[in-house]
Amino acid sequence: MTSSYYERPIKELFMDMLDELLPGSGGITTNSDMVAWFADHYPRYDPRTVRAHARRYATNCPTRVHYNARSDGSDDLLYKASRTQYRRYSPATDPAPIYKGQTDEAEVEIDEAIEDAEDRAGEFAAEHHLRDTLAMDLSRIEPGLTLVGVEQEAGGRRIDILAKDATGTYLVIELKVSKAYDRVVGQLLRYRAWVSQHLAQGGRVRGLIVAASISEDLRLACHGLVDVELKEYALQLTITDA
Repeated sequence: MTSSYYERPIKELFMDMLDELLPGSGGITTNSDMVAWFADHYPRYDPRTVRAHARRYATNCPTRVHYNARSDGSDDLLYKASRTQYRRYSPATDPAPIYKGQTDEAEVEIDEAIEDAEDRAGEFAAEHHLRDTLAMDLSRIEPGLTLVGVEQEAGGRRIDILAKDATGTYLVIELKVSKAYDRVVGQLLRYRAWVSQHLAQGGRVRGLIVAASISEDLRLACHGLVDVELKEYALQLTITDA
C-alpha cells in the first residue's frame, strides 16, 4: 500500500491527519472525515485508498490482514468503534490487535463483502449524488442561481459547485454529505480567495457550506464572517399512487 503521488509516504500523511482530527486520546473520527481531509490536503488519493488504510491501521478490523498490516505494532493506530467510526487505539485497554493468521477467514470474507458494498455506495458516492442533484437544480439552494462549473478547478484543487447569483456575484458552494466541522471554513475561504483573484477581478465572492448537519464549532467559526452562509439539507421520500 504505497504510492508516489506525493513526496512523503501516505502513512506519514495519515498520521498528520490523525493529529489534526484526533489530537488527544479521546474523540471519534469517521470515514467521511478522513476522506474529506485527504480531499482537502492530498486530493490525488482516491477515497477508497483512504478507507483501505484506515482498515489497515484499525487493530480490530479483520480485513487488515489483507492490507499487510505489520505485526510489529507500527500499524496499530486506530480502533474501529463502528462500521464508519474510528478512535485512537489504546494498548492499555483495547483487545490485542488482529494480525495475519489470528482471525477466522470466514469472518474476513464477510467483512470484506460489507466493505466492498460501502465503497460502492458509501459516503463518496452519496456526496457525488448530492452535488449532482443540486447542480441540476440550483433553485433548491437559492432562486436565480446559474451554474458556472461542477468540480471547478481552483489552483490545483476543486470546488464542489461554482455558481453565480442573480446579481452576477460568484458563489462558492462546498458540500459535506454528513456533518460539517469548523475546518471546512479554511477550505471555503481559500476557494473564495482564488475565485476573487482569478475569476472575479478582485471583486466580491460569496461562500456557502451545505451539509446534512452543521456542527456548533462551525457555527461559531463562521460567526461574523461576511458573505459566508450555512445550510442543512434533508432527504425526503414521497410515495404517490401509480
